[in-house]
Amino acid sequence: MQNSKGITLVSLVITIIVLLILASIATYSGFNVVNSSKLTAFTAELKVMQTQVNTIYQENKQEPIGQEITGDIQTQANIVFTESESGITSQDGYRYWNQEQIKELGIEGVEQEFFVNLEKRSVVSYQGLRLEGKTYYTLAQVPNGLYNVGYENPNEGKPTFQIDGECIGAEKWRITISNIQYNGYIEKWQVKYQLEGQESWNTSEDLSFVVNKDGTYKIQIVNGNVISEEQTKYLGYAKDGLQLYYDGMNNTRNGNNPNATAWEDLSGNENDGIFYNMNTEKGYYSADEKGYVFLENASYIESKNKIGISGDALYTMEAVMKPFDETVPYQGRTPLWWGSETADDSKSATMSYNYITSKFVLGFVNSAIISNDTYHILGQTVNMAFRKTSSGEIKSGDTEVGIISYNGKEIPSTYTGKTFTPNLLDTKVQIGRSWQWNNENRTLYGSIQAIRIYNRALTDEEIEMNYQIDKARFHIK
Repeated sequence: MQNSKGITLVSLVITIIVLLILASIATYSGFNVVNSSKLTAFTAELKVMQTQVNTIYQENKQEPIGQEITGDIQTQANIVFTESESGITSQDGYRYWNQEQIKELGIEGVEQEFFVNLEKRSVVSYQGLRLEGKTYYTLAQVPNGLYNVGYENPNEGKPTFQIDGECIGAEKWRITISNIQYNGYIEKWQVKYQLEGQESWNTSEDLSFVVNKDGTYKIQIVNGNVISEEQTKYLGYAKDGLQLYYDGMNNTRNGNNPNATAWEDLSGNENDGIFYNMNTEKGYYSADEKGYVFLENASYIESKNKIGISGDALYTMEAVMKPFDETVPYQGRTPLWWGSETADDSKSATMSYNYITSKFVLGFVNSAIISNDTYHILGQTVNMAFRKTSSGEIKSGDTEVGIISYNGKEIPSTYTGKTFTPNLLDTKVQIGRSWQWNNENRTLYGSIQAIRIYNRALTDEEIEMNYQIDKARFHIK
């Protein structure tokens, strides 16, 4: 009996222990289910708000939305906007959106309140979500259960990846992440990205996604606790060394203005283009041509200031232009000209397109220094560029000094005749005309969409990127 009772007692103790373990497992599982449900709802509302804020930003609404941060709201904001809480430390530009204001915007299914910075498209939860000892306020902070690593070895090292950017419209880019290298097993990656100047991070659940602003992006790939190093990717026209930039689609520093009285410089140097006989039927802005049209010898645009590049310095000139089909008594199609009006060979230069020979030309007067193979482009918009890649004179037989590019690609060229050392320090740039002949200035009979001048030779990658942007913006075929 004693043995039997002893066995029964042991069995009872074991049974109780097993039941306690099962109860704790059930409680823990239930706790996780509840937390998962809360996290899903919290994340969904943040995503709804982020989508709506992006839309409102695109609509460029001028009136402020929400309330100023004051009183009790300020007290909460002082808690939220810290490194230890949201990770965002500046309250500048943020306003408080309550439930009533959110519903007035037609946003459904959102029960939270938020701090929102429209300019930075930043959405921050007012109260946040408290889980397992941490409060989450932004999408960038939220752990996503869909991205847990099935197998993780802490010794695997950090993943590496490649970033590609494709311009698909005005300030619109498709970023694609590829060639991910990681020794562990990862089923799916998230992409975290942040535009320079913004305080919050965005999340893409696809490796290919679209952004709507030029600039430098910080990018990481993430899966649970596996996080890559940050990489940066610049998307936009090359800016380093930009001395002069006229853009037909944004012909002023405040955007597009068909009635502008100057072609404003976007390089930051404020070297605006002064009109001569423009805003007439012979020289005018055209929205259809996405730039300025030149139909008359006396109509042209001249830079207000000198460019400031010496003749033996490195530089790059780029033009987006469209020569028209009609013929006029002038061979030159000249988007860029600098130097004396009498075309002194030692002081004047041109980058032009000759409609009779169908060649791009770099040189002066009728003595081309560099010419390229035939390209028939009448009636088409094209990107053309010249890079001076080493110091000294450009001269016959010297193939190391300059490179011509057509629509982003280097093209064969020949050097003829004379040495060529234009002195940009002592002259202004003229757009749409060149030297005088029989007291008349030769004109570009066509339109110009963009002009860019750099005080350095751009790289092949920069030339290609500039062209890709021009192609998307100006519909180059």
